[in-house]
Amino acid sequence: MTGLPRCEAVLRACVINKNERVKSHGDLLQIARSIAKTIEHTKRNIPIQAIIYVPQLDVFVALYQKPVRTRVLEQEPGKGEGF
Repeated sequence: MTGLPRCEAVLRACVINKNERVKSHGDLLQIARSIAKTIEHTKRNIPIQAIIYVPQLDVFVALYQKPVRTRVLEQEPGKGEGF
């Protein structure tokens, strides 16, 4: 085990096929955000860290950071103790 610090950020990727609708980087960004929102089941805008073109596969790969869940579930008083 190395002495590296534990990283809480998780990067994820989505693949975008190259087609005639993709005309600019803005189109790629919009598609990547839409896919990331669908994957993460959120309505919030997810920042895209990088968009990389892979010429061997003729696709774009968008990297984004997995959003942190902020919703806290509250228990009703007297419930959840397991007795």
